[in-house]
Amino acid sequence: MTPRSPITAARRLARALRARRAFALPLVVLLVLAAGLSVGLLMDRHGTSYRAMARQVGNYKNHHRAAGIQECVLRWLDTARGKLETSLDNDGLAFTLEVRGRGEIRVYFRDAQGALLTETTQLVGRKREIIEDAKFLLDQLPPEGRIDGLFRPVGPAEVSLASAPAVVIQALCIAVTGDQSKGMFAATAILQRRGDGDGRRPEGSSIQTALAQAPLSDDERRELASIFITTPKLYEVTAVTVNSTGRILDRSAGLYLVDESRNETFKQGGSFLTWDELPVDQP
Repeated sequence: MTPRSPITAARRLARALRARRAFALPLVVLLVLAAGLSVGLLMDRHGTSYRAMARQVGNYKNHHRAAGIQECVLRWLDTARGKLETSLDNDGLAFTLEVRGRGEIRVYFRDAQGALLTETTQLVGRKREIIEDAKFLLDQLPPEGRIDGLFRPVGPAEVSLASAPAVVIQALCIAVTGDQSKGMFAATAILQRRGDGDGRRPEGSSIQTALAQAPLSDDERRELASIFITTPKLYEVTAVTVNSTGRILDRSAGLYLVDESRNETFKQGGSFLTWDELPVDQP
């Protein structure tokens, strides 16, 4: 047997070492990839947990902030009982709250009963039929005719004449009369009596006069008189938190329903129906 030369043995050893290194390199790459994926998954789980915790903390803070603001609104309403409209500034400002280290919270009231009620399951009889017919008519408006403030999800079926868009008044008049020509005539008479564009609020006697002059039957006149009101009971309450420079920090709003039947000697009856956080940049 021919003995192996030292050179041949060295070559074979080198090839074996290279094979081992070639086999080990993929293992190292796989280990690095596995470690990277593990770290990535841990970081993602940590990020998800952090975001969930941040949401919970935010919801907790918003809940207690909303509860505090609503309680202040209820206390203020007790002082403004029976004279809510005259207790507001021209821009609807009711009161401000000084918050140490945060600036102040400005609370505004706005007549929110001019929009048409969309949830009619609690209504019965003719009133439900009128509201649903008016909603059907408004749903037929072309996109360019749709404006903000046409609908609301909660509150009374009655509509405030002071804040109702003209198209809502027209839709209700047509729904009551069942005739477009007669309904538009009645709506025009009401809008003219309301004084659209001059900032005046409607008066009960002037609305009755407008209805009396319209070519309506007694039943139609009574139905319109029961649908339109001159003193709203539903208000949008908006709370805006601003810092010392006037920059808006928080904004939230809810619908408040005045309930005179629940009035007490020194307490205004009513309750919040909704409360939501709003975008800071919302006008």
